[in-house]
Amino acid sequence: MARLIDRTLGVALIVAAIAHTFGSLNAYAFLSTELVWAISASAFAILIAAINMLRMNRPGDHTLAWICFVGCVAWIVLALSFNVSIGHVADPRGLIHAIVTAGLAFFSFRSATTAEAA
Repeated sequence: MARLIDRTLGVALIVAAIAHTFGSLNAYAFLSTELVWAISASAFAILIAAINMLRMNRPGDHTLAWICFVGCVAWIVLALSFNVSIGHVADPRGLIHAIVTAGLAFFSFRSATTAEAA
């Protein structure tokens, strides 16, 4: 069951990042500074999800799990910082990313600190 939840969170983060991309394309002028940075945030979220999905298939790779954990913590901080910057801490745009990524961070930390089963 834990593997299914872990995998679902990875897919959910990819879906959230794709939604972020489309929202950014609608909100900002083509090739504007804001659009470039928004798309880079989407790319970072997809990268975090992808390495977490790789981690799921490599349970004994503690280094990868730590990389995933640190990336997740960074994305949580950035998502919540966005909410603070717009003056709405409970904005669902940042909260969804932070909550999904917190779940991935939990599984990453667990993978990093758990001995591989024999």
